[in-house]
Amino acid sequence: MSVTMTVYDVATAITALGRNIQLPSEMDTVLSDAGTVELGRRPFNTLFGQWSSGQNVGFGINISTNLVMVIEYTLTITEEAAYEFDADADDYIDLFLDGTGVCYSVHNGVPERTQITLAPGTYTLTARVQNGTGEYDFAIRWRKLPDTVYTEIPTSVTGLPEHTQMHSPEEIIVPGIFPDYPHKLTIKTVLDSTYVQRRVEIRNSTNGKYIASMITDRYGVAAFKRLLVQRIDEPHIVTVFDDRKTGFLNALVHARVFQVSDQGFPPEN
Repeated sequence: MSVTMTVYDVATAITALGRNIQLPSEMDTVLSDAGTVELGRRPFNTLFGQWSSGQNVGFGINISTNLVMVIEYTLTITEEAAYEFDADADDYIDLFLDGTGVCYSVHNGVPERTQITLAPGTYTLTARVQNGTGEYDFAIRWRKLPDTVYTEIPTSVTGLPEHTQMHSPEEIIVPGIFPDYPHKLTIKTVLDSTYVQRRVEIRNSTNGKYIASMITDRYGVAAFKRLLVQRIDEPHIVTVFDDRKTGFLNALVHARVFQVSDQGFPPEN
């Protein structure tokens, strides 16, 4: 199962409640309220999220809107053991594993946790996050007992992409201040299962305008951050050059390439 996030406008239910959610049963009530509106669903590729003032989660939600995000992860357990989950959020979060509650927490509060013994297999971890107004964030962790320290759930058991370990070569792009629009793009160059260094160039596929370029690092990775705003009707064309000194110059061209935000969201405009 891919990792998905479904976003709900819960302003009507939160107004009726008169405060932020504090219990899983209250989350159930808010999500089932007649005034709650599902705004959309999209991929979500991390075990945490953070939205600063002026940013939004997408689907036209502004920073002051009451919202709930329901995020579903796949966990693949290979070792039978007792586990305990931990989470925090602004303003509320609860966690369920195949429908069984394992943790809930209010902002600046002490999480309520329930240990669970898991046999090898695949499970669905559901995180339900509520924000009232202003900035919002959340994080999920776990520990395998008898460990005493909670750690981030490894990507190897969630179906999420591995964290990229690499150097950060200088980007040939004019820096600037940017909000949470899709501004990131990562290219990896591999030849016969071996990482190779290549020159990568990004242009607007509609008008051919230059956007950015970079030499991939020794792991074959070029990670662009803080790219300019991209329109959904103006995909990038990415060209990877081999930069050979003699003979014919070869190039690999990728058409219709789109940026993503820190939360993995593509352009919407």
